[in-house]
Amino acid sequence: MKINASALLSACVLASLPFAAMAQTEPVIVEAESGTLGPSVTTGTLGDATYVTAAVNVTTGPTGASDPRVSSYQITFPAAGDYELYARMRVGPNGGDDDSWYFGNGFGVTNNWPLYNTSGGGFTDPTATVVTDGPAGTQVFKWVRLTAMPGRGGGLGPNAWAVPEGTLTQTFYWSTREDGMFMDKFAFGRAGSCYTVADLDAGTAATGTCP
Repeated sequence: MKINASALLSACVLASLPFAAMAQTEPVIVEAESGTLGPSVTTGTLGDATYVTAAVNVTTGPTGASDPRVSSYQITFPAAGDYELYARMRVGPNGGDDDSWYFGNGFGVTNNWPLYNTSGGGFTDPTATVVTDGPAGTQVFKWVRLTAMPGRGGGLGPNAWAVPEGTLTQTFYWSTREDGMFMDKFAFGRAGSCYTVADLDAGTAATGTCP
């Protein structure tokens, strides 16, 4: 049987497209303990998670990058584009007194700090798509979505975390607030992609169903 080389090449290219597209949606995972931690920040372990938390409660907002509660991360992205922010966190037994933290309102921003202070919401089921609400409660590590999702309302921070061409390394800042909130990791997913808990846990391509 004669094989047409051009047809074979085309078939190979087409077969590879789904895998290439999937690879482009892999989230960038940032372990909370991996950055430059402020002197008023401490780490601990719970189960399989190494978390970051406040050494002391200070409920006023950060004063800037040098605030002792602020930690910074140099993140190198695989490609330019728009990203969306997720976090894996645990709210302590005091609920609304164990749930809050701040983050810089965009890469490199240290003078504008949105406050996350919701004890409810988030997702733990590996098959669940992580959107801007959720059934998870307290005293469990859960994934929450910070970036607003079109058509659903809610959200904190910029509509998209923009990574320009030629500047793939960006600085992300966040700050502790209450010592009952444990931060495990952050994830920056491709804008427009929807991630399950399992996707974010494993750092694999998005397989969630967008609402």
